[in-house]
Amino acid sequence: MRFRCDNGRGEYDNRLFRGILRVSGISFEPAPPYTQHKNGKSERMIQTLVIKARTMLIDTKLPTAMWAEAISMAVYLHERSPSRPLYHKTRYKMLNQGKKPVIHHLRRFSCQAYKLVPLPQRKHRKFGERSRICTMIGYVHDATTMWRLWDTVEKRMIIASNVIFDEGVIVGEVGVEDVLKAVLPEEVYIDKESKELEERLPSQSLVEKKSPSDIPSTVLDEGLRSKSPVERASPGDMPPKKLDEEISAERALLKASAVIDSEKESSERVPETRLRRSCRIQAKTTMVAEESTGTRTNNLPCTVEMLHHSDAGEPESYSKAASDIRWQDAMRSEYDSLKVHETFYHVTDDDLRPITCKWVFGLKTNADGSQRYKARLVARGFEQVHGVDDSETFAPVARLTTFRIYAALALELQATIYHLDVVTAFLNPVIEERTAITIPEGIEWLDPQLAQKVTASSKLRLNKALYGLRQAPRLWYKDIGTTLTTLGFSPSTSDPNLYLFKQKRVMILLLQILGQRSST
Repeated sequence: MRFRCDNGRGEYDNRLFRGILRVSGISFEPAPPYTQHKNGKSERMIQTLVIKARTMLIDTKLPTAMWAEAISMAVYLHERSPSRPLYHKTRYKMLNQGKKPVIHHLRRFSCQAYKLVPLPQRKHRKFGERSRICTMIGYVHDATTMWRLWDTVEKRMIIASNVIFDEGVIVGEVGVEDVLKAVLPEEVYIDKESKELEERLPSQSLVEKKSPSDIPSTVLDEGLRSKSPVERASPGDMPPKKLDEEISAERALLKASAVIDSEKESSERVPETRLRRSCRIQAKTTMVAEESTGTRTNNLPCTVEMLHHSDAGEPESYSKAASDIRWQDAMRSEYDSLKVHETFYHVTDDDLRPITCKWVFGLKTNADGSQRYKARLVARGFEQVHGVDDSETFAPVARLTTFRIYAALALELQATIYHLDVVTAFLNPVIEERTAITIPEGIEWLDPQLAQKVTASSKLRLNKALYGLRQAPRLWYKDIGTTLTTLGFSPSTSDPNLYLFKQKRVMILLLQILGQRSST
């Protein structure tokens, strides 16, 4: 067994911890300095716990001095949460030989708690308070009947068993000073006595100029005696032995403060680092200039051509696209496709509320790098009323894990993957609801015969599912599923978009819906 950690000094790299690892038969493997990427799992877990702890502190408005309790709570809950890599099992169960964790004792972090005051601790035996308001902070190891509480009266952490929780009330008003006094040791917390001791010590300029080893003992004695009350005390008032002890103690404190200041200065110095220049070969701008002037360059990359064509931009409205013959051809091709599939028909006396529609334009890049102008008539599905214009809209989507296994299996079996693009996929299924759209823009030149019949109450009643409708993906999935089942394919039980064909040869079909297109 190995124990990996960063190169932090004092936290793990000490004799006591190394001795514990050595006795347990665990090898110690610290990472090199400034190489956090080599300790990726630990850093990722630290990020996960810090995000959870930060969220709890922000939600409960507790001071950041409670970060240790929040991290402890995050670790406790993380161990008892299901993990997808462990097949939705908890880490607690995996570490305890299949024992399921008990979760009935879990309470909301920082909720209000009423701790029972024992009879001997009550100020008034019969008429005194029998409970005290506390704040729920954490749990006690693997116990399920004890909790860590913050006592708002005594300003300290306590462990209690007889507690009643009110999870609807969050207690976030906790003083930072009170938390520091309860959490930090007495010798670390700065109180009034430590401030008085700092005033008695020499100024900081003496420490900044010289290290403890360079400061002569005479200078230390003079600095101490100049502001120390020991000098003002007469020899008769204080024994000589006690006087020497006071001077030696304050001298040791001065040396310690000098060491801390010197280490702080060295840590604040940022080492100068040389910036690394990129070694990539940048494309010359003359290539774009040649393309703009009309001279074709054989060595021109497809990416430069794409940038050149994208400069023209895609029209955002019909009025901008109607003046370009290329977009007119795209709209005419789309409208002809709708007529071939019998997507809609003209009605005037129908009482349906029509859904507005619009033209959507896009530049598509072919495999050879050429551009293709694409126009699509799309219904504004956000205007649909649930229960009137649509009922069920859910359609399963292929999982990314399925696609990875699909590609890996094809590579392992040395099989061939064919990609098919169904251009008018949504125009194949028949729509179930009574739905209509408004007359699209440009109908006067797209369909002059229909334009002559258009009146104020005209609308287009839909026979097929049009792009933009909420139920269009579901109708396409049902239609293609029925067709594949008729052909002998069977859907997978793990992913409904994966179909298998097992007769003379094995075929695997994966359905994907990418934007407004459907792929197999």
